[in-house]
Amino acid sequence: MSASSLGPIEIIFGASVAAVLTWAGVMAMGRWATRLALIDVPNERSCHVQPKPRGGGLVFVTVTVLLTVGISLLRPDILPKGSYALTTSSLIVAVVGLMDDRWRLSATIRFLVQTGAAAYFVSQGMTLAAVQLPGGFVLSFGWIGLPLTV
Repeated sequence: MSASSLGPIEIIFGASVAAVLTWAGVMAMGRWATRLALIDVPNERSCHVQPKPRGGGLVFVTVTVLLTVGISLLRPDILPKGSYALTTSSLIVAVVGLMDDRWRLSATIRFLVQTGAAAYFVSQGMTLAAVQLPGGFVLSFGWIGLPLTV
C-alpha cells in the first residue's frame, strides 16, 4: 500500500493530529523560550520591532519525527523510501538550528553540519531525480539532481 492509497478520512485525521500537536508545541515553546534564553531581540536587520521567541522550528521537526515513528509502528507499508533518512537529516538540522538560536553558532559551523546532514541523506541513496509539474509533466534532473539535493 502506498501513501496515495490512504483514504480521505486517514489523510484528514493525520493532518489534524499534526496540526494540533504543532500548535500545542509552538504555544509551549513560546512560553518556555524566555526560561531557555531563546529570545530574538530585534536589531537593524530584523523585520520585527519587539522581542520574539525562538525555537519553533524544533517543534515542527519533533512532530514530524513523532508521527513518522508512530506511522512506522502502525502502518510501515505507507512510508515512502527515504523517510528515515529524511527524518534523521531533518532532526540534525533542527538541533543545530536550536543550538544556533541559543548560542549564535557561526555560519561555518551551521553550513558544515547542514552539508553533513544533506550528505547523509544522499549517502542513503536519496537524490532529487525529478519533479512532477501540473498537467502531469515530469521535469527530470539527471546528474544535476545530486548537487540540487545537497
